Amino acid sequence: MEKMELEVYSQQSNSAVIKPPGRNYPGVVIQGDSLSVLYSEALEVLKALQDSGDEEPYYAALELAEKLETHLDHYSQVLQEHGIELPFVRNPGESAAKYKRKGDL
Repeated sequence: MEKMELEVYSQQSNSAVIKPPGRNYPGVVIQGDSLSVLYSEALEVLKALQDSGDEEPYYAALELAEKLETHLDHYSQVLQEHGIELPFVRNPGESAAKYKRKGDL
C-alpha cells in the first residue's frame, strides 16, 4: 500500500471526486459495494437481452457488464492481497461470460 496526497474536489458519498498526482483529470471513487450493485444490475440487463433479437443493446450490455466485472475483479483482488474483507458477497458462478450468445467470442 502506498500513501499519497490526493486533491479532493468532492467527498460526496459513493461519488467522491479526487485527483491523484500525475493525472490530468480527477476521477470518481465508487465504493466497492456500490460497484457490486452496478455490476449485478448490468448482468440483469444483459440477461434480459440475451435471447432478444436486438443486437445493439445486447452487445452494449455485454460490454458494460464485462467492463464492470473487470473493475470488480481488480477491486476484489486488491482487497484480498491486503487482507481486507469484501463488503459484498459474490456468486462465484455469476459472470458476464455466462450470458454470451452462442458464437460470441
